[in-house]
Amino acid sequence: MKLIKLLFLIFLISSCSNKISYYQGYIYKNNMPLENIKVVARDHPDTISITNEKGYFKLNKRATWIEKYLYLYSKNKKIDSISIIRTHPEYGVKYYFIEGRNDTLFLKINNNVIKK
Repeated sequence: MKLIKLLFLIFLISSCSNKISYYQGYIYKNNMPLENIKVVARDHPDTISITNEKGYFKLNKRATWIEKYLYLYSKNKKIDSISIIRTHPEYGVKYYFIEGRNDTLFLKINNNVIKK
């Protein structure tokens, strides 16, 4: 039964992967945009974006792969992660921080890590 669920999830991800061409979003702390936050694809760490002065990032998606997480770094220290795919037995598969959505991550982290 677990194998069937896993295969179904893989099918859903692969069937939707052609519809997504990039990840995008905003990173904020204390309601202020964070600039120079490095956003890295978990499974493809050579895929990187840096937030601009508005806290916005845009990261290209690989043609045959949807990342499950994006990692956030400040001064080469991992500070948080973003979940791209969420599944629920009643609501199905949901994608976040993908093209066409205006998703924002509001960080609640120690001030010693990021000073704004």
